[in-house]
Amino acid sequence: MSPVRLLAALAVAAGALSPPGAYAAAPACQTVEIRGVAADGDRIVTDPDGQSVHLAAQPIAVTADLTHAYVNLTEGKVALNVTLSPAAAHRMRDYTAAHVGRGIAYIVDDHAVQVMRVRDPVLASGILIGGISKAEADRVAAGINARLPACR
Repeated sequence: MSPVRLLAALAVAAGALSPPGAYAAAPACQTVEIRGVAADGDRIVTDPDGQSVHLAAQPIAVTADLTHAYVNLTEGKVALNVTLSPAAAHRMRDYTAAHVGRGIAYIVDDHAVQVMRVRDPVLASGILIGGISKAEADRVAAGINARLPACR
């Protein structure tokens, strides 16, 4: 067995990494959004620390823009890896290039699972969402991969 496969097998055995196809059952629907943080935004969600976050009116990406997802460990922490459609990746690139130093929020079912400051433009079609439990990451990945409709 190769060293990479051995490490992956050990991570699966320890419960830190989900084997392919082993995600939690997909919910009936879910809403995933990526939005800019706007001081004057009318929509408000709560971040993981319980703070109110004002959101930009238009999303950068929504559930239908997410084409694939998987869960793994990055730097010892659970991460949800999401692939954006080409159009959403273009919007993400444009938004992050124009808003370096400002906030961006990853929202699942109206809860901000991660709010972070844009340090550099996002140039790839994949994004990493941290600050999420393994169970929640597995549930969201299952929903994205099942191509569930938004809950609205």
